[in-house]
Amino acid sequence: AKKLEVMECLPAPNANLPIRVRFHYVDAAGAPAFQDFTNPPTSTGPEWTVGSGVWPNHNRDQWVNPDGTSNTSIVPFYWENLELNGVPVLTVKVNKLPAFLDALGAAPVSVNNSLAIWANTASSATVKQPAIGPSLSTDMGVVIRDADDLVNYGALTGFTTGFSVVTDHRVYIVGDVNQVAMAAPANSGMPAGVQFFPPVSIFAAEKRFG
Repeated sequence: AKKLEVMECLPAPNANLPIRVRFHYVDAAGAPAFQDFTNPPTSTGPEWTVGSGVWPNHNRDQWVNPDGTSNTSIVPFYWENLELNGVPVLTVKVNKLPAFLDALGAAPVSVNNSLAIWANTASSATVKQPAIGPSLSTDMGVVIRDADDLVNYGALTGFTTGFSVVTDHRVYIVGDVNQVAMAAPANSGMPAGVQFFPPVSIFAAEKRFG
């Protein structure tokens, strides 16, 4: 139900670092919605803006709404170059998705339980499709972080219906994934007390683990 659409990237020598993305989701009323985020090329780091507000990088604690009011939800997406090989990537911090969606007025992650990430090459000449089999070191990749616990999010609903990522970019999976069990769904036919983990799927042209 969620989609992260790369709309524009930096030119060389920083090619394939995304500076404009469109985030699609289902709102609380069940209607499709989206929000655009832009990082001007003149900025000194991955500091994104939405309207007149600020979409922070992974080191900041809040973003600002277009009307200037503060929003303490940590945004789950940012761009970076991988430390080991310099690959340009769009990083997703899975454990930040529930609070971020709640702040947007979106349906919970039990509804917005999938994330498609793709390059919209029609939106800008700076957006490139990755090579297939294998990707080039200069192609944009996707990093999945902080996905070890998909269940416990305080008062917010967790990924009780599962979590899926779909992309034609190379995916780097950092850390553990789906390590916390939950109660088996009603009418699942599973015995009482059995360990049940939310179903997880990652459909990508390539996957790297570390």
